[in-house]
Amino acid sequence: MHISNILTITLLSIDITTLLDHNEIHIIPITNPDGRIEAQEGFLWRKNNNNNHCNGKQWTGVDLNRNFPYEWGAPGSSNTKCSQTYRGPSPESEPETQAVLNYLDTILPDNQRVQGSGGINSRFSDPDTTTGMALDIHSYSELILFPWGFVSAPFYTVTNLIC
Repeated sequence: MHISNILTITLLSIDITTLLDHNEIHIIPITNPDGRIEAQEGFLWRKNNNNNHCNGKQWTGVDLNRNFPYEWGAPGSSNTKCSQTYRGPSPESEPETQAVLNYLDTILPDNQRVQGSGGINSRFSDPDTTTGMALDIHSYSELILFPWGFVSAPFYTVTNLIC
């Protein structure tokens, strides 16, 4: 079923209509065009094809999920270029990561952004009053991740799930 069919059917729901009437929803359907090309060829591919990293070998490129500045270098990422989970030489080193973050900069109101402390672990630090969510759907391992994957403990409690 195509997303247009799903949206058409779902929009019949009053709850969804209300959600859409009072919120902005931004969908970025593809953040790794290199990976999409590889997937069309039948490969499970998680990295971009940046030939500066592990060139000509099986796992060329950078794992873009691990290239974002928040908790860059945390457990679960690798500094080995030919690893499947190679995080890149520095946070935001890849143009795909920069494009996503630059887009987010354009949609977050200035009053919801507070310049982070700098360093490698933050670009922007959102104040407690910031609302919103991010949902990351991974075709590589058929996962839905929220909000991050560098720790195994749940991010939520019953208290913070109640609106």
